[in-house]
This record gives sequence, C-alpha cells and structure tokens, in this order.
Amino acid sequence: MKNRILKSVLGIRAFLLVAIISSLVAAKQADAQNGTPVQSRIAVVDIKYILENHNRFKQAMEGLKTQFDQAGEQLKAERLQINDMEMKLRELKPSTPDFNQLDENINRAKAEWTLKANKQKKEIRKTESQILWKVYYEVKTETKLYCDDQ
Repeated sequence: MKNRILKSVLGIRAFLLVAIISSLVAAKQADAQNGTPVQSRIAVVDIKYILENHNRFKQAMEGLKTQFDQAGEQLKAERLQINDMEMKLRELKPSTPDFNQLDENINRAKAEWTLKANKQKKEIRKTESQILWKVYYEVKTETKLYCDDQ
C-alpha cells in the first residue's frame, strides 16, 4: 500500500511541477509580447513533505489502515473456517453424500471468500484514491490561490 502511495505522490509531484512551469512559461510569453521585462519565478511544491505533514491525510490513511487490518482479520478467520472444513473432508470417504456435500460447501466458501477479498481490495484502493485526490486538489487550489495573489 505504501508503494502505491509513493508512486501516486511521485506522479502528483511531476504533474504539479509541469503545471507550475507551464503556467510560468505562459505568463513569461505574455509579458514578452507586451514588451515588459520578464521576471522569472519558479516554485517547486514538495508534495512528499506535504503528505508527511498533512494531519487530515495522515488521519485518513490511519483510518484506512485500520479498515484494511480489520478486513484482513475477518478474511483470515473465514479462511481458517474453510481450512477446518477441508480437514473434515479428508476424514470422509470420497463419493459419499456427506463428502460431496462438504466438498461443494468448501468450493462455494472458497469462491465467496475470493470475491469478498477482491471486493474489499477494490474498496480500499478506491478510498485511498479518494484520499489522495482530496489532498492533491487541496494543494492545487492553495497553489493557485497563492500564485494568483503574487
């Protein structure tokens, strides 16, 4: 999960740098066309620093980690139940009605477990993306407001 965040952060950092430089270049070209002296101002936004020190981001990520850990514990408990059923299956004679019924229940439980695990992963990734987007949008908005004031 941390690697995904770092990759997202690096992507956001590159995007912000390109956005800032392109807006400065556009302003420089407009000034050059008007005949006013060109003043070069470049700013770099350290998004990694912002993410490391952003309280709401840290709280949201801690909440997400807690949610992830709880989901993992629940999945682990369900997987142990499936393992217990598999142990019982080994004690039964193959091709008996009890064996066939338990085998079907195990296969159904495994499929449901896999679906549930995949659904939870998608939900956590979606929440993580939403958290990152909120911070990115906040940084973008604040950077724009600062640049407009200058």
